[in-house]
Amino acid sequence: MSDLFDQPDDAATPLMPEEMRDLIPAHIAYRRELNEAEQENITRAQEWALNRRRDLLTEKFVKNLHRQMLGEVWRWAGKFRTSERNIGIAWWEIPVAVRQSLDDTKARIEYSTHPPDEIAVRFQSPACADPPVSEWQWPPRPPYGRPPGDEAGA
Repeated sequence: MSDLFDQPDDAATPLMPEEMRDLIPAHIAYRRELNEAEQENITRAQEWALNRRRDLLTEKFVKNLHRQMLGEVWRWAGKFRTSERNIGIAWWEIPVAVRQSLDDTKARIEYSTHPPDEIAVRFQSPACADPPVSEWQWPPRPPYGRPPGDEAGA
């Protein structure tokens, strides 16, 4: 078993020292314990999210869902990240990228541009590219398709 902060999980975004101080449960010493605490919190958040109808395509909901998912584990839960990472877009671009992704999805729904399952995939795919809130994945760079100037396959 490895120390929580010496040997990070390959699947986890590396944590900055100041973020490690934001860990709420004092008893957590190992990555396994962190993963278990996060999973328990996420399970409760799923129950919360499915409890009643909500307007899912709002920044308020996105942040609140993240707070529900990790709020008992991390002090920064529910807030956009404010530090640079080696993945994703710059932290200061995140609020606009989140709103753009939400608005794009609302438009796809309103104008029935795709079948519902494809709209969900198009929304979910960007959600897995960059973390806007610490330890959570969100809008892509670029939002869809190849980056500007990438003529490969054209």
